[in-house]
Amino acid sequence: MNDERVNTMMLVIEGADCLGKTTLAKRVGELLGIPVVKKDLSWIDKSKLSGSEIEEHSRTAAMVLLQLAEHADFIVDRLALSSIVYSRAFDRQVDNAWAFTTLTNPDIAFVVITSRNKELWNEKIFERGEDLIEWYLLSKINAGFQSISYDISELRDDAVLNIHAFSSDIDTMATKTIDFFQNNKRNRNG
Repeated sequence: MNDERVNTMMLVIEGADCLGKTTLAKRVGELLGIPVVKKDLSWIDKSKLSGSEIEEHSRTAAMVLLQLAEHADFIVDRLALSSIVYSRAFDRQVDNAWAFTTLTNPDIAFVVITSRNKELWNEKIFERGEDLIEWYLLSKINAGFQSISYDISELRDDAVLNIHAFSSDIDTMATKTIDFFQNNKRNRNG
């Protein structure tokens, strides 16, 4: 690792659609004064993509972001976990080996947002006009993020912060995220 990278870290915010990832990323970015990069496939009907198309898009974006992380702190709105969870939810056979390598990368801290409140989540989906992904698939995706969050914490117990959407206001969630991010940087640079 070069000297420039010692004090830099990437904060990745993950979770299913309509749970507040972008809102949280923007708020944390404002408070910390660091940039937010949005990397997702929400603009595409994922059900029409082949597994290799999803994999290639995600791998390319992740490699660019990992190179950027060598030079500055920043926040990413979705990265590798989404590739893993969404490919599983849509039963796509893809090689996510590149994505799994991010799980043990000490330069990445993960915030995983999941939902326990189906009614509020449904309201957010309806407000946004999102009907691209059916409810049973969103539930499967949500469960996938819960599962992978547990897997990460088994690999690196300090690398993941779990937040339940709609459980508190955005500023409370942002404060928890900032504390987590700063503690992760401090512990890593020890």
